[in-house]
Amino acid sequence: MGLAMLPWLVVLGNQLPHRTVVTNWSTAWVGLDCLEAAGLVATGMLLARRDHRAGLTAAVTATALLIDAWFDVTTATNGADRAVAVAMALLAELPLSAICANLAFRLGRAALDDLSAMESASTEWRARRTMKGPRR
Repeated sequence: MGLAMLPWLVVLGNQLPHRTVVTNWSTAWVGLDCLEAAGLVATGMLLARRDHRAGLTAAVTATALLIDAWFDVTTATNGADRAVAVAMALLAELPLSAICANLAFRLGRAALDDLSAMESASTEWRARRTMKGPRR
């Protein structure tokens, strides 16, 4: 499925301008940072409640942080702006993204293990019930 994107990537690479003026630039960045903050807060709250959905919010937050690091670095101007963007990516966004991704993976693995255990218990229960014969 991902290979279907290759022609589109070639088109974008050849047609997008190298420079552009963007309206609502600050709104876009503040919105992305709000999404990241909400994801971190939601993940923390769900973890505190031992809610299995924390893996979902952790996965989304990891992705948002990775995207933020990418666009911060690639859109920064040379010099001090680029240095700050790289520092933020290396010291904050990428480590937090890795922590969230690891958490999402571990919680997903635990959920699969729980599901497998429930299926095994259900199969065992059915087998014992069948061996006893029908109820009267």
